[in-house]
Amino acid sequence: MMWGVGKPLRISHVCRVELSSNSSLLDRLPEEWRILIETASLDWEGLSHAVDREREKAPCYPPAGFEFEALRAVSPANVRAVICGQDPYHGPGQAHGLAFSVSAGVPHPPSLRNIIKEVQTDLAAPWPLGQDFDSSGALGHWSREGVLLLNDVLTVRDGSPGSHSLFGWQEVTGAILDAVSNLDVPIAILLWGKPAQLHAKRFTQKQHAVFEAPHPSPLSAYRGFWGSRHFSKANDWLEAHGRAGVNWLGSED
Repeated sequence: MMWGVGKPLRISHVCRVELSSNSSLLDRLPEEWRILIETASLDWEGLSHAVDREREKAPCYPPAGFEFEALRAVSPANVRAVICGQDPYHGPGQAHGLAFSVSAGVPHPPSLRNIIKEVQTDLAAPWPLGQDFDSSGALGHWSREGVLLLNDVLTVRDGSPGSHSLFGWQEVTGAILDAVSNLDVPIAILLWGKPAQLHAKRFTQKQHAVFEAPHPSPLSAYRGFWGSRHFSKANDWLEAHGRAGVNWLGSED
């Protein structure tokens, strides 16, 4: 299996950008992504106000400033795969901006445990224990492999899953995924759960492949996430289309 960094990507489409001085979330968007995203049509001010107001009322996750950590972790030129989920973990100290990941040393939530279980079953190999102490998070090595770990909604109130689903995040994440769709190289798109699967319509180009499965939560993993084999299927497809597969297991070093 070919693992490693693939050939440099060619970007086929760049969208117009207009900055707003009073849109704090827009200001946090990494520049290399900002130039690819149509930001002018998005309500950054309304979204920023809604998130800031929630943070004043109750703890919210991930911490302020980590909303776009997934984009900081993977540049557009290195994207090989996307994993899209629902919204961040809603417990203290869990979410750190990479979908389904947790910070180093944090106990794994049930969804992450189910993901690791499926990786091990699919690839017939153990999960390296050292990944739990990776300074960039339990799934930080996936980001280094070019996997964009992006939720459909990028913030959540403590103890209230789905609590920020009406803030307008989907317009932002949709624009990010549109930018991914416009990258002129093969990319494997893994959509887990119904909210993520609503983005499948963005990937109609033949150079991309979409893989759909139920969310890895214990409430739905038994409906088809277990046994989906998305990790080996994504690698098989990437390699068949001239790109290196993802080293899902990372390294023992």
